[in-house]
Amino acid sequence: MAKIEVRGYANKGMTKEFSKGQFNVFTLSEAQKDRQGNKVKVYYDVTDFNTGDAVPDGSYVSVEGYLSTRQHNGKTYLNIKATKVDIMPPKGQSDAAPPGDGGDDSFAF
Repeated sequence: MAKIEVRGYANKGMTKEFSKGQFNVFTLSEAQKDRQGNKVKVYYDVTDFNTGDAVPDGSYVSVEGYLSTRQHNGKTYLNIKATKVDIMPPKGQSDAAPPGDGGDDSFAF
């Protein structure tokens, strides 16, 4: 398996039960460009054994893990066994507090 890091949007998230506890599964879609410069979406099936809550649909996430593939009916499916999943702010938005966030900027003299 190859180590991989991808960022994209999560959907179809759910928590499943197995004999040793719970795990989360979701589909991650990532936009890429093909050789002709056309945008295409690449889909990954992500399995995360490390977190307790399912990833909300539409969340922008960063996933680190190990890539594997499987064949079914002549199609190749990309799978990631996640070692780390971070929910990120949506593209174009910062997670920093906006100016004038109500914090106390005064100094005691």
